[in-house]
Amino acid sequence: MYCRHSFNFNILQMNFNYKEIQTEQFIKVSEIFDISVSIFRNYLNCFGAFLGNEIIGILLLIRGDEDTIRIRFFQVLPLFRCNNIGSVLLKLAKEYAVSIHSKKIIATYNDAENDIERCSRFFHKNNWTIGRYTHTRVRLKKEGFEKNFISKFFSTENSVFNNEIRFLFYTELSEEKKNHIKEQSEQMLSNGLLPFNALDLMIKDLSIFAFFNQTLIAWSVADFVKYNEVSIRNTFVINEFRNSGLGMYLWYLIFCKASENRDFDSITQISFDFQKDDNRLNRLYMLLFGKILEKSIDYYISEKMI
Repeated sequence: MYCRHSFNFNILQMNFNYKEIQTEQFIKVSEIFDISVSIFRNYLNCFGAFLGNEIIGILLLIRGDEDTIRIRFFQVLPLFRCNNIGSVLLKLAKEYAVSIHSKKIIATYNDAENDIERCSRFFHKNNWTIGRYTHTRVRLKKEGFEKNFISKFFSTENSVFNNEIRFLFYTELSEEKKNHIKEQSEQMLSNGLLPFNALDLMIKDLSIFAFFNQTLIAWSVADFVKYNEVSIRNTFVINEFRNSGLGMYLWYLIFCKASENRDFDSITQISFDFQKDDNRLNRLYMLLFGKILEKSIDYYISEKMI
């Protein structure tokens, strides 16, 4: 059991204290840092830096793969940066990782909200790995996606897919089917980009899997990210079913499923993740979304072995 505790430092005449943030404080935190409360979904722990009773920095942890935990959100308010606050929060994250026997902590950051070189130097100074590129995210407005993609390609449901292929959202999968997916996907891919590797990020009622004669042929994993955004993080279709529109149909089903939830009205952006050096996907996204693309963002990762 991890013990709740706090640390006190006196830096530049300011007394900062550090402690775990409780669930009843999440709404206040979301307002201060301009993030959606949904970011605390399935959180593992959350540490805060305080000046008196005011929260000036947070580090939110979620569970990753196997013995790994991830930093879901990490920010110190601009006025209080360069005071060692971020480094102390990282130390708390490491102590917590040790207490639950995790072997690695992962942090991701992007070039739209951060100075990548500065972030990389910060993590390296704290004995983390130097930042390396992981993926690119293309972002577009929801109304543009709905008008120029959903309405254009799927004005009516595609009966061919409905008749020949079975689609199941994660919440509809039996334990036997989940094990089957894991076994099949491991055989399909060798680079570790498996559907359940994103389980800590997955919106379980939006992530979808496609089967043909009981064989897994495609999947698309979705996630809520901050700023009222749904991200399609991981889409894969086996070679035999590519160029059929199956991947796009999965996005359509995710969009329809999300639209059934009244919270979806607050979503303003849709985004898609891919590897920049994947020329096929790069061309596909530019072809589909080039005219309605809002921005393209590169993401990087730093790690800390425990």
